[in-house]
Amino acid sequence: MKRLLIGLVVIVVAVVLLGAGVLLLVDAERFRPQIESTLTDTLGRDVTLGRLDVSIWTGSLNADAIRIGDDPAFSKEAFVTAKSIALGVRMWPLLVRRELQVTSLALGSPVVALRQDSAGLWNFSSLGSSKKTSEPQSAASAFAPEISVDTLIVKNGRIEVERAGGDKRSYTDVQLGAEHLRSDAAFPVTASARLTGGGSIDLEGELGPWNLGNATRTPLDARLQMHDVDLAAAGLVGGDDGVGGVIDSDSRIQSRNGVLRSGGFIDVRKLKLIAAGSPASQAFRIDYTTSYELATRSGRIVDTTISSGAARFTINGTFNNKKNSLRLDLHAAGKQLPIDDVQALLPAFGVVLPEKSKLDGGTLGFDLDAKGPLDALSIGGPVNLENTLLAGFSLGSELGTALSLAGIKTPRDTMIRHADTTISMRPSGVSLDPLNAEIVDLGKIMGQGSMTADGSLDFHMRVLLDSSVTAGQDNRGVGGLFGKLLGGAPDDGIGVRVTGTASKPRFKVDPRAAIGMLGAGLSALDDRNSRDDASDKQPRKETRPEDLFKDLLRNALESKKSDKDAEN
Repeated sequence: MKRLLIGLVVIVVAVVLLGAGVLLLVDAERFRPQIESTLTDTLGRDVTLGRLDVSIWTGSLNADAIRIGDDPAFSKEAFVTAKSIALGVRMWPLLVRRELQVTSLALGSPVVALRQDSAGLWNFSSLGSSKKTSEPQSAASAFAPEISVDTLIVKNGRIEVERAGGDKRSYTDVQLGAEHLRSDAAFPVTASARLTGGGSIDLEGELGPWNLGNATRTPLDARLQMHDVDLAAAGLVGGDDGVGGVIDSDSRIQSRNGVLRSGGFIDVRKLKLIAAGSPASQAFRIDYTTSYELATRSGRIVDTTISSGAARFTINGTFNNKKNSLRLDLHAAGKQLPIDDVQALLPAFGVVLPEKSKLDGGTLGFDLDAKGPLDALSIGGPVNLENTLLAGFSLGSELGTALSLAGIKTPRDTMIRHADTTISMRPSGVSLDPLNAEIVDLGKIMGQGSMTADGSLDFHMRVLLDSSVTAGQDNRGVGGLFGKLLGGAPDDGIGVRVTGTASKPRFKVDPRAAIGMLGAGLSALDDRNSRDDASDKQPRKETRPEDLFKDLLRNALESKKSDKDAEN
């Protein structure tokens, strides 16, 4: 038994040594023209290989370089270059009959150049079309069983993408694996890549049968995941003025007959859509369904919702990539959205609140249209607020001495009973016209204004004080008298100009209105003195203008002292 085992070992070693010896005698270079010709006919591109040799241990033919030419309609440069290529071969046909049967193909550190022309076509579209065939293929012959490879491996690759408009982007650390490749049947494929500027892409699914007439119409059914993709760094937005965001997504994509359908979710962080805004502090989710026609480079968005906490609103519309940038024509609508769940998103749209203030409670509604390229959207439509508190900001106090002199105490916060406006958001800034609001314990506000890209405000408003506010101090004293005058003079309200920035607004009451109110107050006091003199039998001390002014100041100081005591 022992001798039998020793004999078997000797035989195995002899066979291995014989195979190795035969393999050493094989001149791999003789196969290079055959391989180059086969690959050229199969891919429809000129293929050249570096020096070939045989690997004894792996049973493969190795080339130190490969170059695949581009479609002449796009470029004379290479479509693919790689530092190495390893062809797994069936050794018995190679040794006995000098017949080459490829079982696997591995590319090391390839660089793929994807180019797009002005019509939107890509240079890989013709990949697989035979150079010998100039006539268009019928639908039945578009899938030809010419390729059969057990395994395809791409390691440490790089993809360079150049769009027609000159936009360039790069994908690195590309890994690709596919098994049982046939041009006449679907085959499993996995791929991954890292994007310049951060983020990664992973794909797993089935590809094929390969469409030899137009590779972009090759069927695909796969799961696509994206992680930490920076929209600006990836080239999805221009990135000017910090416009951008970071996304994670998990989608199912299917491509059939030139139509790409996709559905899944996208989580968006640090979104900023206009220069006047700032990145949103809270992430939100997009559950979407889209379809995209490759020929027209246009698509539709349907049954799509955006959610942030309990707030959900819908988006529908169209998009296209005809000018090499993603252009949108969308409609977004939401009703009675909880403010507490959406206010963290408002800065992305250029809505900035005064410093150290926040919205608390209430609801938001809007009906907006968004049009234009993604990085220069024009967004507009009606917006309304209901029963929300702007905590940490007193609009009454910001109106200044006009109310304080009248002895009118203003709340420390601003309670908005109702506000509505038509908003217009562009890269240059935000405008509100008209703007209407009802403020509890203050009155009505009307006007219009804008905020530029650098955050500067320019608003012109009029404030109509409520009669309950202008009554003041139980309708007694100088405060009550002057409060009445504030409510009635001028009839169209107090003119207010708002400048500064959204985080630090500055309010300035129209001086003409203040002078007019003061004059009205003095006239009213003269009339009261006259009536008092006529009705009283005993002479009364006349209320003089300087006394009025002192009383007004006293009321203002007492009002501010009361506010400070309340704070303490």
